[in-house]
Amino acid sequence: MNFKLFSSIGVGLLLSCATFIFLVQAKDYKSNNNIQASQIKIATQYQAVDGSIINRPLIKMVPDATSSFTLGKEMVQFGGDYDSNKHLVPTGLSIYGRPYSNYNAGCTLCVFSSAGGMSGGSGQAAISGKDYRGGATAISRNDMTTVGFYHFDENSSARVVAQAASFGSGVVNLSSPMTNAEMSQLHVGMYVATNVIDPTIVSKGDFIRPKRYWGFIKSWDANHIYVYDWAVPGKNDKSDGQIPDMNYLDNQLSEYKVPMIFVGVPNGVMAENEFLTADGTKVLGDKATAVANSFQREEFDFRAHDWTKPKSLLFHGWVTSFECRPNCDPNALAEDSFAYLVNGPDGLPKAYVAQMGGDALEFSGFSTFIGGNGPPLPFDVKGNSTSYVVLGSNHIMSSFASRVPGGHILHMSTIVNTEVAGAKNWSDYGVRLVMDVDSQRDRKKGLYKGSRMGSIAFNYNGAHYGGVCLLGSDSNQGLCQEGDGSVSFAKQIYAEENAFFHKRIFTASASYDPAQKSVNGQGTMQTWNEYYPGNAHTEFTNIDSTNAYGGFDFYNIHTASSIENAQPLVRFGIRDTFFNIYPTMKQGLSISASKKILFKNNDDSKGVYLTLDSSNYTSDDQAAGKPDTRGDLLIGSELADGANIRGVNGYYGKSLTVTQQVSATKFHEQLSTPSSSSEACSAGDFKDDVNYHYVCVAANKWKRVALSDF
Repeated sequence: MNFKLFSSIGVGLLLSCATFIFLVQAKDYKSNNNIQASQIKIATQYQAVDGSIINRPLIKMVPDATSSFTLGKEMVQFGGDYDSNKHLVPTGLSIYGRPYSNYNAGCTLCVFSSAGGMSGGSGQAAISGKDYRGGATAISRNDMTTVGFYHFDENSSARVVAQAASFGSGVVNLSSPMTNAEMSQLHVGMYVATNVIDPTIVSKGDFIRPKRYWGFIKSWDANHIYVYDWAVPGKNDKSDGQIPDMNYLDNQLSEYKVPMIFVGVPNGVMAENEFLTADGTKVLGDKATAVANSFQREEFDFRAHDWTKPKSLLFHGWVTSFECRPNCDPNALAEDSFAYLVNGPDGLPKAYVAQMGGDALEFSGFSTFIGGNGPPLPFDVKGNSTSYVVLGSNHIMSSFASRVPGGHILHMSTIVNTEVAGAKNWSDYGVRLVMDVDSQRDRKKGLYKGSRMGSIAFNYNGAHYGGVCLLGSDSNQGLCQEGDGSVSFAKQIYAEENAFFHKRIFTASASYDPAQKSVNGQGTMQTWNEYYPGNAHTEFTNIDSTNAYGGFDFYNIHTASSIENAQPLVRFGIRDTFFNIYPTMKQGLSISASKKILFKNNDDSKGVYLTLDSSNYTSDDQAAGKPDTRGDLLIGSELADGANIRGVNGYYGKSLTVTQQVSATKFHEQLSTPSSSSEACSAGDFKDDVNYHYVCVAANKWKRVALSDF
């Protein structure tokens, strides 16, 4: 007896089994054994416990009264048995095969959903490429594989495409009558799509699901197709009696200029759809009827053993191969197209779990590269193998790439970096966020070669515990924030705008201990209002660890000039006893006439000051003959008895020249006698001894007058 297990199931279904063992029960067949039965059952015998033989049906080629979701003559039912009430109940189904070649000989079970026949892509499993009869060509473009299950789907054409003359409530009136061949393909419950859209929800550019009117076939004749009702999917308008308005036609996809219907086509095609339900009322409570509370969509177990040579085994898990060619617009796909989706809005804790340890990758793509949880392995930054982990050996935690014009690839990567050569402890490693150009990424070698542009480094060099540093080119240290919150700069600081510091500014190794209110190290500290709170002073402090040097120098140096042997404007300090104003300060030291230079003792007692006479001089003063004293240098004292002006500690002045007059209540001089009347002198010099008053009347010429008692 010859069986051809092919029928158009829905939009067509072919089940091809490489091996099947069965018994046959058939009615009404011809002598050539071609089956002509109105109902065919393929059964297997089963011996019950009591010894009776039961014929269990495996296949029913046409449905009977016990079948569900009937599609008439296109229905094929596999498996099943009848209970005591003659109701069909599920049974197990096993299919055994041994594929040995390509196409339909390459699958144990081949399933086709198509309007096509048994030839071509709709009836031949696309397993292992070219037709084997192509010889070397078939072999060269073949991967020589077989599959257990092959499934083919397509967007099959409608069984009937017809122009609509008009629409009514639950009916479409056709412009031309259907043929008997067309009507023979129709079934109750079949999809009926239209190109008429709901004008209230029309959306420009909505290619994916235009708001068309749809229906399900209820009955038909040559000139009419009756549906249970018309409605638009997704609109949520559940009212009865809706009538499509033929003035509004879809022009995004079909572009028909007249109203049309498409019978027996879906709005979308799914290759597979699995549904698993978990009813808690069956497991929980005092009326439980089931115990299963653990559910899993699918499990694929792959077990390998005895592969004793490296890289001799290849394994691929889930593979999605997508192509849109030829004649595809570059933007043909809608933006929400995807290859993988997890939709768990109601509390799913994890969308994806990858349990890959060591140097295995958890994800790898043209851009995204996510490593496992392993440490850096012994490779240097050029990718060369080393005997131990060296400075710069790294492990990629995550990395993302972008190909830019010019063919270069930019990476933003997070790596675990070896910060100390021969690392043994966790503190010898750090984490870096690195931007690079044209580096290579490898699950074992890490990030290597290429040019690193910069990075953010945690625990840099193993010396910034709990801190983070900014690195130029991944090696030039800039700013570091330490674990204690302090910030250090390894290089220059440039501020394009304002720079604000709330507390202190330090240079060199200077530091400050707030608890002890003491300075440490050596350098400069700038503070505000700390030494004498309330004075609102800006304070500059030179910190000298020797207490023998230290002070302040102020320079003005021309651009591009060397600082070697440069002369300051002003210098003062411990070693430089005086406040020195150098010739580089061309105008000297200028003090406003209304201000004083005050000299005080160490005990801060009253002292002596220098100032200028800034009093007013009026025309009345001039008329009265008063002298103009404005600009006179005044030497004053805060002591009631005044102060002496004299040389101290071996510093003596040689002369005092006044262009006008010197007035005082008393003058004091050291008594001395010229050696002769021709002793060197200048006109105006004078001396006194106990007997005479000597006056130099001309160069090197002295005269005297005698002194007498009075």
